[in-house]
Amino acid sequence: MLRLVIGWSGWGWLTLPFLAAGLVLGFVIIGAFDPTLADAAGTVCLFSGCVPTWILGRRLNRDAPDHTLYGIQMQTWAVIYLIAGLFLTALVVVELTAFT
Repeated sequence: MLRLVIGWSGWGWLTLPFLAAGLVLGFVIIGAFDPTLADAAGTVCLFSGCVPTWILGRRLNRDAPDHTLYGIQMQTWAVIYLIAGLFLTALVVVELTAFT
């Protein structure tokens, strides 16, 4: 079971972007860290999840297009991660320019 979760064919690593978003919200709400740092960390996690998701989706859907997560194909998840990462990047830029 553990091999399925953390392996190349498993789905467990897909939780990384969601974990990043949760950490961003946690850092901002709790105030333990600078929100800019939290947004930057979330951006890195989302972008790092985007490319492997696209590659895995292309590999899994080569023979059968039915490999989905919550009914959405893997390539679509990669685009969602990319858009969320761009949004967080915009937040970081806005916050950094507000302090200068």
